[in-house]
Amino acid sequence: MTKVNNNFRKGICVESSTYVLRDEFQFILIKYSGKFDKIGNETYKTLAYCSSIQGLAEKVYMLKIKESTAATMQELVDDHKLIIKDIREAFKIKGVVE
Repeated sequence: MTKVNNNFRKGICVESSTYVLRDEFQFILIKYSGKFDKIGNETYKTLAYCSSIQGLAEKVYMLKIKESTAATMQELVDDHKLIIKDIREAFKIKGVVE
């Protein structure tokens, strides 16, 4: 776990506790843990470093599809469609992940 410097969440919210930080070189996908260190800083886990928005969207997709509890191919396809819809809404773009 890495420390957040302040007691508030930073970054662009992707979903509930998942955020994107950025610098001049990359996008960093993080998930806040909801826990605090000894001095009161909220901790987070780094999920990915991405060099492009497309790479970031693909990583979000892979993380979400791995969470699927689908028991049939149809359920997996349905989960896939829902995840793509959620990503498009979160990123406010079309065609990033097909």
